[in-house]
Formats: sequence, structure tokens, C-alpha cells
Amino acid sequence: MPAKNLKPVENLGWTAGLRNMLKKENAKWWNWKSLAVQLIVWTVIVNSLVAMMVFALPQMPIPEDAKQQINQSGDAEAMQMLNFTPEVILDLGLSIFFQVAGIALLIGSVILAHDSILKERESGTAAWLLSKPISRKAFVLSKLVANVIGLLLIVIAVQAAIAYAQISIATGGLVSIPSFLGGVGIMTVNSLFYLVLALVLGAFTLNRGVTLGLPIVVGIVGSFLLQFVSELQYVTPWALGSMALAMAEGLPMPDWVIFPIVATVLWTLAFAGAAVWKFERTEL
Repeated sequence: MPAKNLKPVENLGWTAGLRNMLKKENAKWWNWKSLAVQLIVWTVIVNSLVAMMVFALPQMPIPEDAKQQINQSGDAEAMQMLNFTPEVILDLGLSIFFQVAGIALLIGSVILAHDSILKERESGTAAWLLSKPISRKAFVLSKLVANVIGLLLIVIAVQAAIAYAQISIATGGLVSIPSFLGGVGIMTVNSLFYLVLALVLGAFTLNRGVTLGLPIVVGIVGSFLLQFVSELQYVTPWALGSMALAMAEGLPMPDWVIFPIVATVLWTLAFAGAAVWKFERTEL
């Protein structure tokens, strides 16, 4: 080929291939089959329990002997539960949603993201894609962005909206929108920490047990560690679950509430940066 027909390859920098990679990764979330599966599974896991607590449980008859035992015990909280007032139903609904959703999001986000990078490294797809005009930064960032957006919009936003609607109907509109959104926001920060951690580990190891198990272990063990080293609540996400529920219930928040939130965001960004750094130095 004559030299005059040759065109120099333009160096697009770290954004090379980012748009195409985002289309590829978003397609995994935004197709009818995936949307249907995600909506059905998450609704059954999270909001079916909320529905049982706010609609079915208050209609169930309480045996007379149980009522007598509760009245004799003098337990004010238990006695209040006998009446299932809107305030009691509100507390039940919020507690179930934030506790169940917190655990489900920890495990579910890890399952969804743990092999996002690892699987394509194992199959050789990553090496093939990077033989195209795609930068390694774009490869990692596209997976981070697509998974974060998917979790935020398809999982957290939808399930929070369903829970809010159910609890509002059951209580006659007692749910405070600012408090509820504040709780959901804290829960989101917590969930993204584990999602990004699981995804990032795929840049460091091909061991599926590590990418799947380590983030879950970190989340579960961390809550127990707080009982022995309470100072960890200031610099880790381990207290965010209880803080999210307290925020949604409109309870007074501690003066240091911002510390674990900021720390968790910084940890998440650090993990993302570490993934980009490591992947650029990884032999495929």
C-alpha cells in the first residue's frame, strides 16, 4: 500500500473505546429478560416480606392466651404490638425493609459484580477486546459505571419505591419522604462499597472464591468487630446499616454520622482506582 494512503492512528487516551464498552456492559442490565429477572427476584426477596408485615400480619388473630401473657408481662412495647396501630406498622415496615434489603444488597451486589472482570479475563475476552482500540482504563471504568447505574436504578430505586408505596398505603401516609430517602441514600453508599469491592477483586485475582467470598466475609465479620472495636464505625461502612434504618425512622443521628459515610465513599473510590492501576499492569 502506498505510504500516502496510510493514516496515522489517533491516540484517544484513556477514553478510547469507552462508549462502545459502556453499550456492551449496559446491555447486560437493560434488556427485557434481565430486567424481568431482576425485578421479580428482588421484589420477592425484599418486598414480599414487607407486604407480609404491613398487610398480612396485622390481620392475623392473636390467641387469647398470648394476649394474657403479654398483658401480664407488662411489656409496653409488646402490648402496643397487640393493637397494630399505624405507628407500629410503620416501624415494622421500615425495619423489615432496611434490614432485609441491607443483607440482600450485600450478598446480591457481590454476586452480580464478582465475575464482571474475572470472567472476561478467564475466557480471554478481555485480551481480545483490548486488541481493539480500547484502553484498559475504559475497560474497567465501563464495568464500574454500568454496574453502579444498574444497581442504583433497577434494584435500589425500584425496591425503595415499592417499599415506600406499601408502607404508605398501610399506614395512611405516615412515611416521611426526606427521612426515607436519607435512609435509602445511606443504604446505597453501603451497597456500592461491596459492589465495587467485588468487581475490583477481579483485577487482582482469578480466584472466584476470593472475589465472591471476601466481600461477604468483610460485611458479616465487620458487624461483629464493631462490638469489640467501636472506633471502626467511624472509618468503615459497618455501622451504615443501622444508621440507614435510624435515619428512615426519623431518629436523632449522632454528631459523627458524616464520618463513616465519607470514609465509605473514599474507600469505594480507592478500590476503583486500585482496579484501574492493577489492570493496566496485568498480563492477559
